[in-house]
Amino acid sequence: MKNHNEGFSLVEFIVVIAILAIFTGVGISAFSYVGLANASKCSYKIDSGLTKLKSYNMSDADKTYMYIMHKNNGYYLAYSTNPSSPPSLSKAEHIGNGSLLIKYDGTNILEGSSLEYVKIGINKKDGSFVYTSNPITKITILGKSDYLITMVQSTGKHVREQVNVDI
Repeated sequence: MKNHNEGFSLVEFIVVIAILAIFTGVGISAFSYVGLANASKCSYKIDSGLTKLKSYNMSDADKTYMYIMHKNNGYYLAYSTNPSSPPSLSKAEHIGNGSLLIKYDGTNILEGSSLEYVKIGINKKDGSFVYTSNPITKITILGKSDYLITMVQSTGKHVREQVNVDI
């Protein structure tokens, strides 16, 4: 009795290719959600950072400032009591990578540009924002999904929402 084992049949080969195609499709779609999460995470960290800033200023004797910076192809958030310059990256939290673009009232926050960082402060007396450019200031986070943080200068309130922005 001879054994005619000559390898895979054509049907077995097609089934293996189909399974690999399904895994590849699932992997690619999951990878696209990473970009969506990046913009969402960044906007959440900025929004919660504004809440922390208010808490720091209401409880500490020193005035604390929040900085949103673009350095080394990424975005960082940091707090400092120094009003004249942002803290070093070693004291900053990485909040987004280079695939994002953060705008402050329509101006890109980019290293080497006219706006490399944004400084935001809180008035201890009434909780209003200081160092904001307009009565209603907008921070826009652009990625695979877009987010808008609206800051009301006079009240210190801020709102985060997902939006569709045409660049």
